Amino acid sequence: MRFVRLLVLAAALSALAAVFVPEAHALRFADTPCIESGQIRVCPDAVVGQTYTARLTGDGGCGPALPYQYRLLSGTLPPGLSLSKEGELEGTPMSAGTWDFWVELSDQDPPSASWCRPTKSERQFRIRVGAPVATVGTMYSFALGSNGGSPRTWSLVSGVLPEGLAFDATSAVIAGVPGSAGSFPLAFSATDTEGRATRIDFTLTVYP
Repeated sequence: MRFVRLLVLAAALSALAAVFVPEAHALRFADTPCIESGQIRVCPDAVVGQTYTARLTGDGGCGPALPYQYRLLSGTLPPGLSLSKEGELEGTPMSAGTWDFWVELSDQDPPSASWCRPTKSERQFRIRVGAPVATVGTMYSFALGSNGGSPRTWSLVSGVLPEGLAFDATSAVIAGVPGSAGSFPLAFSATDTEGRATRIDFTLTVYP
């Protein structure tokens, strides 16, 4: 009878081992290059017109010796950027703004070890895309962008544009020929048709 009980106990422990993933092996996103900030992971800032590259990394799960795979679940990447299955965020941003999106991290081809099983992790990410620098006396133009519905109502809510530049609220484009150098902190608001507002803050730098 005791032998039977031992067999039952051994079978139960084996079953638990097959489905239990210890906390030390929990699948999660690593802290680089996108840093934890509250409930969102904030990636390095990008600049309109400049090549951007950031590689998402995972930790735990059935890795890190095995590859992880990444998938865009929802939200919007900055126009011009893409996310590969290997976690590469790359491209050339075309619009300034703040962009939120959800990414799924999962194990790929997990081993048959009893302590490990395929798992998934989901997190919200954010990328801020800033304005390219301007130069006094040189034609300048760039478009803002944001998450949210379309169309949007745009407005300048804080700061003063450099002399010679103007903001077109219809196209959300800042354009003109700057006449003075300096750093100009600006804040814009974009409100979609459902009343959701997105604030975009950045500093526009004008070189002499």
